[in-house]
Amino acid sequence: RQKLRFTGYSVAGITVGLVAGAVLLGDFWDLILAQLTYRANSGGVSLSQDLSLVNRFYEWRAIWNEILASPLFGHGYGVPYRFDSLIYQGTEIKLFAHNTLLTQAYRHGFVGVALLGTWVLIGGTAAIRLLRRSLAHSTERALALTVIAFLPALALASTTESILATADGTFALVVPLALVSGA
Repeated sequence: RQKLRFTGYSVAGITVGLVAGAVLLGDFWDLILAQLTYRANSGGVSLSQDLSLVNRFYEWRAIWNEILASPLFGHGYGVPYRFDSLIYQGTEIKLFAHNTLLTQAYRHGFVGVALLGTWVLIGGTAAIRLLRRSLAHSTERALALTVIAFLPALALASTTESILATADGTFALVVPLALVSGA
């Protein structure tokens, strides 16, 4: 029964999102759908011909070498690394990578990544426990469902962006986990 309800809510949410996008964004919505379709159909080609994606591979390789130079505790905040950028056709100096785990490992080492992973795991577990608790209020259950849906989406975004490099990204992770842990 819960799976059927979840499927119904998912279909309804996707439908509302598509209709709202079409109504609110007009012609821009058509452009978004065309680009999403193009990206979905060009997966294999993107790995070798998408300049932005290939440049990120160069960036990730450079930061990985820096991580291996100080794997346990990292380099700390504000320490730049260099890589050969295909976009700027020269050496680019950066403080973070377009990948949350690589940025955390560079700044804080594998100890920092383990602490971050433990914290997210504890918050996700708290959300699951809250959802399964029979006496939970409907608001608490909605919060738990939001966090359970939010964490995989945030994990997906973190593969190509350093979500903890800005205050907005940090709050996007901290606030839901703090709320669900408090509940």
